[in-house]
Formats: sequence, C-alpha cells, structure tokens
Amino acid sequence: MNLTASDKLEVMELAARFEMALDKEDVENYLAIFAEDGSVQGFWGTAIGKEQLQQGFYAMLDTFARGRRHCTTNAIIRGDSSEAIMESYLLVFNREDLLRFGSAFVTDRAVKKDGKWYLASRQVDVDPSFPLLAQFQA
Repeated sequence: MNLTASDKLEVMELAARFEMALDKEDVENYLAIFAEDGSVQGFWGTAIGKEQLQQGFYAMLDTFARGRRHCTTNAIIRGDSSEAIMESYLLVFNREDLLRFGSAFVTDRAVKKDGKWYLASRQVDVDPSFPLLAQFQA
C-alpha cells in the first residue's frame, strides 16, 4: 500500500521530534522515536541501538548541538505503509542571535511497527560551511 497523508505527517513528525528533543536536551523523548536497532550516522560517527544512541545524544550536545535550534525543511517522502524514506534539509541556528550555524542534507528511514512509525536510521551529511566540520575531518 502507498503512504497515506497521515503516514507522511507521522514520518515528518519523527524528524521534528528528533530536533526538538535535541534542542530541549530531552534524551527520553529522543530515544522514544527510534526503533530498537535504530541508528544515527554523521560526521561525528555512528550510534546503533538505544545504548549507543543515548551516549551519542550527550556527545552531540556537548560537542556541537547545545544552544542551537534545529529545523527540518523541504521534506520529500517516499515508501509504502511499512517503510518510508524521507530526504530533507536541516538548518541549524544559534539560539541567542539566530544566525545560521550550519546546514545538512538528511536521509531518514522510518519503519512502522504495531501501527506506529519509528526512526530506523538517520544519515546526516553536513554541508562544508559547518564551522566544526574541519576538526572532525582532520
């Protein structure tokens, strides 16, 4: 079956919940959006499974995410009633002055289990303008 409008909204909400949990420093809600074997991969490394995701959450905050606003935009979603891929842009702003801090292209894979959507994987490909990118590529 094709994705319904409701499915697409739920998948989009996963990204919003990811970003808001990070901005609010809310690890409990962050972990709740992931499938048991969910993963996040980016310039800082890879976290797979709830334990690594929790560790990675605090590492992201301590390294580059604290004091920012993360905004997902331009989402394009394809898939079916059990699995979806969403490609989107991530814009990151400094919270105090609202100047752009960075941007990325994000690919989310979501799966539906027991009638609910979960994030199975998130790949974050940061644009070269990101200020901290150079230290991680060295």
